[in-house]
Amino acid sequence: MSPALHAAANALCERLRSAGAVSFMATEEQYAALARSFGLPLPQWLSALLQNYSLCGAELFWQAYPPEDDFDGRSYIILADPGNMAVESTELSPGSDILPLGFVCIAADGDGIGDPYFIPLDKEDPPVYQVYHDNIEAEHQIGPHPGRLVAHHLSDFLNMLMPTASTG
Repeated sequence: MSPALHAAANALCERLRSAGAVSFMATEEQYAALARSFGLPLPQWLSALLQNYSLCGAELFWQAYPPEDDFDGRSYIILADPGNMAVESTELSPGSDILPLGFVCIAADGDGIGDPYFIPLDKEDPPVYQVYHDNIEAEHQIGPHPGRLVAHHLSDFLNMLMPTASTG
Protein backbone atom coordinates (compact mmCIF):
# COMPACT_ATOMS: atom_id res chain seq x y z
CA MET A 1 0.00 0.00 0.00
CA SER A 2 1.32 3.43 -0.91
CA PRO A 3 2.44 5.68 1.95
CA ALA A 4 -0.18 8.29 0.95
CA LEU A 5 -3.02 5.75 1.03
CA HIS A 6 -1.80 4.32 4.36
CA ALA A 7 -1.63 7.81 5.91
CA ALA A 8 -5.07 8.79 4.57
CA ALA A 9 -6.69 5.57 5.83
CA ASN A 10 -5.10 6.04 9.28
CA ALA A 11 -6.24 9.66 9.46
CA LEU A 12 -9.80 8.77 8.44
CA CYS A 13 -9.91 5.99 11.05
CA GLU A 14 -8.87 8.55 13.67
CA ARG A 15 -11.61 10.99 12.56
CA LEU A 16 -14.15 8.16 12.76
CA ARG A 17 -12.95 7.12 16.25
CA SER A 18 -13.02 10.73 17.49
CA ALA A 19 -16.59 11.14 16.23
CA GLY A 20 -17.74 7.85 17.76
CA ALA A 21 -18.76 6.67 14.30
CA VAL A 22 -19.62 3.07 13.55
CA SER A 23 -17.37 1.23 11.08
CA PHE A 24 -15.59 -2.11 10.86
CA MET A 25 -12.81 -4.07 9.18
CA ALA A 26 -13.58 -6.73 6.60
CA THR A 27 -12.76 -10.31 7.51
CA GLU A 28 -10.54 -12.55 5.45
CA GLU A 29 -13.63 -14.63 4.57
CA GLN A 30 -15.53 -11.54 3.36
CA TYR A 31 -12.58 -10.50 1.23
CA ALA A 32 -12.23 -13.99 -0.26
CA ALA A 33 -15.96 -13.97 -1.13
CA LEU A 34 -15.50 -10.58 -2.80
CA ALA A 35 -12.66 -11.90 -4.95
CA ARG A 36 -14.79 -14.91 -5.96
CA SER A 37 -17.75 -12.71 -6.86
CA PHE A 38 -15.60 -10.52 -9.11
CA GLY A 39 -13.93 -13.48 -10.76
CA LEU A 40 -10.70 -11.56 -11.06
CA PRO A 41 -7.63 -11.18 -8.90
CA LEU A 42 -7.79 -8.28 -6.48
CA PRO A 43 -4.76 -6.17 -5.63
CA GLN A 44 -2.97 -6.59 -2.31
CA TRP A 45 -3.46 -2.91 -1.42
CA LEU A 46 -7.26 -3.34 -1.57
CA SER A 47 -7.04 -6.33 0.77
CA ALA A 48 -4.94 -4.27 3.18
CA LEU A 49 -7.34 -1.31 3.00
CA LEU A 50 -10.43 -3.41 3.72
CA GLN A 51 -8.92 -5.75 6.32
CA ASN A 52 -6.51 -3.48 8.23
CA TYR A 53 -8.54 -0.27 8.60
CA SER A 54 -11.94 0.11 10.24
CA LEU A 55 -13.58 1.92 7.33
CA CYS A 56 -16.32 -0.43 6.09
CA GLY A 57 -19.83 0.88 6.64
CA ALA A 58 -18.68 4.36 7.68
CA GLU A 59 -21.22 7.11 6.97
CA LEU A 60 -19.38 10.18 5.75
CA PHE A 61 -19.73 13.37 3.78
CA TRP A 62 -17.52 15.48 1.55
CA GLN A 63 -17.84 19.01 0.21
CA ALA A 64 -19.02 18.23 -3.31
CA TYR A 65 -20.24 21.70 -4.25
CA PRO A 66 -19.83 25.24 -2.94
CA PRO A 67 -22.37 25.97 -0.19
CA GLU A 68 -25.41 28.03 -1.13
CA ASP A 69 -28.15 29.65 0.94
CA ASP A 70 -30.41 26.59 0.85
CA PHE A 71 -27.83 23.83 0.25
CA ASP A 72 -24.71 22.99 2.25
CA GLY A 73 -23.03 21.48 -0.83
CA ARG A 74 -22.28 18.22 0.94
CA SER A 75 -22.59 14.77 -0.60
CA TYR A 76 -23.10 11.82 1.71
CA ILE A 77 -21.61 8.37 1.20
CA ILE A 78 -21.36 5.01 2.91
CA LEU A 79 -18.02 3.25 2.46
CA ALA A 80 -18.71 -0.19 1.08
CA ASP A 81 -17.91 -3.43 2.84
CA PRO A 82 -17.05 -6.47 0.67
CA GLY A 83 -20.70 -7.57 0.49
CA ASN A 84 -21.88 -4.16 -0.72
CA MET A 85 -18.94 -3.91 -3.10
CA ALA A 86 -19.93 -7.25 -4.64
CA VAL A 87 -23.62 -6.36 -5.04
CA GLU A 88 -22.99 -2.86 -6.43
CA SER A 89 -20.28 -4.12 -8.80
CA THR A 90 -21.84 -7.37 -10.07
CA GLU A 91 -25.64 -7.14 -9.73
CA LEU A 92 -26.56 -3.47 -10.14
CA SER A 93 -26.02 -0.84 -12.82
CA PRO A 94 -23.75 0.99 -13.39
CA GLY A 95 -21.40 -1.41 -11.56
CA SER A 96 -22.14 -4.53 -13.58
CA ASP A 97 -21.48 -2.57 -16.78
CA ILE A 98 -18.07 -1.27 -15.71
CA LEU A 99 -16.70 -4.20 -13.68
CA PRO A 100 -15.36 -5.77 -16.92
CA LEU A 101 -13.39 -2.53 -17.39
CA GLY A 102 -11.74 -3.05 -13.97
CA PHE A 103 -13.88 -0.63 -11.92
CA VAL A 104 -15.26 -1.65 -8.52
CA CYS A 105 -17.62 0.14 -6.17
CA ILE A 106 -16.02 1.60 -3.05
CA ALA A 107 -18.92 3.66 -1.69
CA ALA A 108 -22.66 3.91 -1.95
CA ASP A 109 -24.36 7.20 -2.63
CA GLY A 110 -25.79 8.26 0.73
CA ASP A 111 -27.81 11.05 -0.89
CA GLY A 112 -30.37 8.52 -2.14
CA ILE A 113 -29.81 9.35 -5.79
CA GLY A 114 -28.18 6.02 -6.66
CA ASP A 115 -24.90 7.25 -8.12
CA PRO A 116 -22.19 5.16 -6.38
CA TYR A 117 -18.45 5.74 -6.31
CA PHE A 118 -15.96 3.56 -8.20
CA ILE A 119 -12.22 3.08 -8.54
CA PRO A 120 -10.20 1.30 -11.22
CA LEU A 121 -8.09 -1.52 -9.78
CA ASP A 122 -5.08 -1.01 -12.06
CA LYS A 123 -3.36 1.59 -9.83
CA GLU A 124 -2.38 1.43 -6.16
CA ASP A 125 -3.79 4.87 -5.33
CA PRO A 126 -6.43 5.12 -8.08
CA PRO A 127 -8.74 7.97 -9.03
CA VAL A 128 -12.26 8.00 -7.58
CA TYR A 129 -15.28 8.53 -9.83
CA GLN A 130 -18.93 9.03 -9.04
CA VAL A 131 -20.69 7.11 -11.80
CA TYR A 132 -24.18 8.19 -12.79
CA HIS A 133 -26.97 5.75 -13.53
CA ASP A 134 -28.80 8.35 -15.64
CA ASN A 135 -27.61 9.35 -19.07
CA ILE A 136 -26.65 12.93 -18.24
CA GLU A 137 -23.92 15.14 -19.60
CA ALA A 138 -20.74 14.66 -17.58
CA GLU A 139 -17.03 15.31 -17.84
CA HIS A 140 -16.07 11.62 -17.97
CA GLN A 141 -17.38 8.51 -19.63
CA ILE A 142 -16.76 5.21 -17.83
CA GLY A 143 -17.86 2.52 -20.24
CA PRO A 144 -21.48 3.30 -21.13
CA HIS A 145 -21.99 5.56 -18.09
CA PRO A 146 -21.27 9.23 -17.47
CA GLY A 147 -19.41 10.17 -14.33
CA ARG A 148 -17.33 12.76 -12.61
CA LEU A 149 -13.85 12.63 -11.25
CA VAL A 150 -14.17 13.19 -7.50
CA ALA A 151 -10.48 12.82 -6.61
CA HIS A 152 -7.31 12.08 -8.56
CA HIS A 153 -6.29 9.56 -5.88
CA LEU A 154 -8.15 7.38 -3.38
CA SER A 155 -5.89 8.85 -0.68
CA ASP A 156 -7.13 12.35 -1.59
CA PHE A 157 -10.73 11.12 -1.41
CA LEU A 158 -10.21 9.57 2.04
CA ASN A 159 -8.64 12.83 3.21
CA MET A 160 -11.76 14.78 2.09
CA LEU A 161 -14.21 12.62 4.02
CA MET A 162 -15.71 13.64 7.35
CA PRO A 163 -17.93 11.59 9.70
CA THR A 164 -21.60 12.58 9.48
CA ALA A 165 -22.42 12.68 13.18
CA SER A 166 -21.09 11.75 16.55
CA THR A 167 -22.85 9.02 18.48
CA GLY A 168 -21.03 9.89 21.68
